[in-house]
Amino acid sequence: MLLAPLSWSGVDIQTESMGPERLPNSVQHYMSLYLSGQQHFDVLLDDDGPNEVADLVGMTAHDTDITITLVHCKYSSEPSPRPPGRGPVRGVRPGLARRQVA
Repeated sequence: MLLAPLSWSGVDIQTESMGPERLPNSVQHYMSLYLSGQQHFDVLLDDDGPNEVADLVGMTAHDTDITITLVHCKYSSEPSPRPPGRGPVRGVRPGLARRQVA
Protein backbone atom coordinates (compact mmCIF):
# COMPACT_ATOMS: atom_id res chain seq x y z
CA MET A 1 0.00 0.00 0.00
CA LEU A 2 1.51 3.32 -1.07
CA LEU A 3 -0.46 5.47 1.39
CA ALA A 4 -1.74 4.22 4.72
CA PRO A 5 -3.47 6.04 7.57
CA LEU A 6 -1.37 6.62 10.67
CA SER A 7 -2.46 6.21 14.26
CA TRP A 8 -2.65 9.68 15.79
CA SER A 9 -3.29 8.38 19.32
CA GLY A 10 -1.81 10.75 21.90
CA VAL A 11 -1.18 13.49 19.32
CA ASP A 12 -2.89 16.88 19.42
CA ILE A 13 -3.42 17.15 15.67
CA GLN A 14 -4.37 20.80 16.13
CA THR A 15 -0.79 21.53 17.29
CA GLU A 16 1.60 21.48 14.34
CA SER A 17 4.92 22.63 15.74
CA MET A 18 7.11 21.31 18.55
CA GLY A 19 8.24 24.89 19.12
CA PRO A 20 11.00 25.84 21.55
CA GLU A 21 9.14 23.90 24.25
CA ARG A 22 9.63 20.68 22.21
CA LEU A 23 5.95 19.72 22.66
CA PRO A 24 5.81 15.91 22.68
CA ASN A 25 2.18 15.76 21.55
CA SER A 26 2.62 17.90 18.39
CA VAL A 27 2.26 16.68 14.80
CA GLN A 28 5.90 17.54 14.11
CA HIS A 29 7.21 15.53 17.09
CA TYR A 30 5.05 12.55 16.11
CA MET A 31 6.33 12.65 12.52
CA SER A 32 9.94 12.91 13.70
CA LEU A 33 9.51 9.76 15.80
CA TYR A 34 7.56 8.01 13.01
CA LEU A 35 10.20 8.75 10.37
CA SER A 36 13.02 7.66 12.68
CA GLY A 37 11.21 4.37 13.24
CA GLN A 38 10.59 3.77 9.54
CA GLN A 39 14.08 4.33 8.16
CA HIS A 40 17.63 5.20 9.12
CA PHE A 41 18.82 8.77 8.67
CA ASP A 42 22.41 9.89 9.05
CA VAL A 43 20.95 13.30 9.90
CA LEU A 44 17.36 14.32 10.73
CA LEU A 45 16.98 18.09 10.97
CA ASP A 46 14.09 19.92 12.62
CA ASP A 47 13.64 23.17 10.68
CA ASP A 48 10.56 24.84 12.04
CA GLY A 49 11.27 28.45 11.13
CA PRO A 50 9.52 30.72 8.67
CA ASN A 51 10.07 30.06 4.95
CA GLU A 52 11.57 26.62 5.56
CA VAL A 53 11.68 24.09 2.75
CA ALA A 54 10.35 21.41 5.10
CA ASP A 55 9.69 20.95 8.82
CA LEU A 56 11.78 17.78 8.88
CA VAL A 57 14.74 17.09 6.59
CA GLY A 58 16.27 13.60 6.64
CA MET A 59 19.55 12.81 4.91
CA THR A 60 21.18 9.44 4.30
CA ALA A 61 24.48 8.92 2.50
CA HIS A 62 24.88 5.79 0.39
CA ASP A 63 27.88 4.57 -1.59
CA THR A 64 27.33 6.81 -4.60
CA ASP A 65 24.34 8.97 -3.71
CA ILE A 66 22.53 10.89 -0.99
CA THR A 67 18.85 10.42 -0.20
CA ILE A 68 16.99 13.47 1.10
CA THR A 69 13.55 13.15 2.66
CA LEU A 70 11.46 16.32 3.07
CA VAL A 71 8.40 16.39 5.33
CA HIS A 72 6.17 19.41 5.68
CA CYS A 73 3.76 19.10 8.62
CA LYS A 74 0.29 20.60 8.79
CA TYR A 75 -2.12 20.77 11.69
CA SER A 76 -5.81 19.93 11.51
CA SER A 77 -8.63 22.40 12.00
CA GLU A 78 -10.63 19.53 13.51
CA PRO A 79 -9.82 17.89 16.87
CA SER A 80 -9.77 14.31 15.59
CA PRO A 81 -8.78 12.58 12.34
CA ARG A 82 -11.46 11.76 9.81
CA PRO A 83 -12.29 8.07 9.51
CA PRO A 84 -10.81 6.37 6.44
CA GLY A 85 -13.02 6.63 3.38
CA ARG A 86 -14.67 9.92 4.35
CA GLY A 87 -12.66 11.87 1.81
CA PRO A 88 -10.42 14.92 2.07
CA VAL A 89 -10.98 17.69 4.58
CA ARG A 90 -11.84 21.03 2.97
CA GLY A 91 -10.30 20.15 -0.38
CA VAL A 92 -6.95 18.98 1.01
CA ARG A 93 -5.78 15.87 -0.81
CA PRO A 94 -3.02 13.66 0.54
CA GLY A 95 -0.06 13.19 -1.74
CA LEU A 96 3.40 11.77 -1.95
CA ALA A 97 6.15 13.31 -4.03
CA ARG A 98 9.44 11.62 -4.71
CA ARG A 99 12.19 12.47 -7.11
CA GLN A 100 15.43 10.70 -7.70
CA VAL A 101 18.24 12.73 -9.17
CA ALA A 102 20.95 10.87 -11.04
